[in-house]
Amino acid sequence: MTDIATISTTTDEPMLASVVTDARTRLRPVPVAALRGWRLLDVVWRGASHPARWFVAVADDGRVVVLSGHPERWAQIDGTRVGSADEALELATARADATRDMAKGWRLLTSADDLRLRPATGADARRRVDEAKEQVRALVEPPRVSGEGPWQVRLWSVTDGDLVLHEVAVAPDGAVTERTGVELAGLPVPIAR
Repeated sequence: MTDIATISTTTDEPMLASVVTDARTRLRPVPVAALRGWRLLDVVWRGASHPARWFVAVADDGRVVVLSGHPERWAQIDGTRVGSADEALELATARADATRDMAKGWRLLTSADDLRLRPATGADARRRVDEAKEQVRALVEPPRVSGEGPWQVRLWSVTDGDLVLHEVAVAPDGAVTERTGVELAGLPVPIAR
């Protein structure tokens, strides 16, 4: 059974089921080495109105788990095996992106240079942007992994203008626990979904 047919017939998300077979829908596989027996798909529908997007996991046996906005559903993905720090980082990064609330602006940062700030006009606005850049540079570092299984992964994102630290524990069996915290609130970033 194709991924499209599997998603359209087994999902409990009515809008996703209706648009997944539309010619304006694109399914992009997200490679995650630790997911065994599952495919992670980025589903984007570019219909006449505002685009819609979901991340779904499709099992080889036909099960479909809609992940977007539901980090608790990640536990339904069974059979995962993590064998290295690189795989732990890849899994933690994919999970953060796939389970986020799609109604919020979100961007994963690999460095402070990834932060996009609104153009500033006027002295006060330029000062605010410059201060935000310096604050972000003092905090944000590339994603990093420590440990030898379980692994500790640190990621940074911007969510609706807030700089968020993700501290993710990844076990060899693929179990993931995540703690997030807002480190800087109200950054002058463009609103984008």
